[in-house]
Amino acid sequence: MLASNRPSKRLLPLVPYVLIAGIWGLTLSACASSVLPCLQTPPSSKGSGDALAICEKALEDNLDRRDVFARTVHLLQQRARYRDMATWSQKVVNADASRTDARYYLAVGLRKVGQCDEAILAYQAYAERNRDDADPYFGIALCYEKKNDPK
Repeated sequence: MLASNRPSKRLLPLVPYVLIAGIWGLTLSACASSVLPCLQTPPSSKGSGDALAICEKALEDNLDRRDVFARTVHLLQQRARYRDMATWSQKVVNADASRTDARYYLAVGLRKVGQCDEAILAYQAYAERNRDDADPYFGIALCYEKKNDPK
């Protein structure tokens, strides 16, 4: 038999999968390239402003990553940037309404910047999904205390 330069008919169906896998690999590596530097930053208050910028960029590219969100919120809290914390939390909630972690930090951020009426609503939304967690009720109490409203 003579060998031909044509690919085997058995290999042809694999070509689209190989191409898709290659594209998927590029997408994953691009995603990882923005996520890893964020997750590798030390979570101390002595972290540089660059660490926060790296994490905010990674979160912008990956709103669904809970680990990136948690690291970014942690860095924002350490710097008392509560308005930014609320903004990022709202973006995550808008992208995925089931994210209770983002709902909680949205409420905390709003409370810390003095927007207690909005914070109470956010705490209540969180509490509806996490009935066994006492934190939202404590946050609501802090809001009422801040407003001097003894409810």
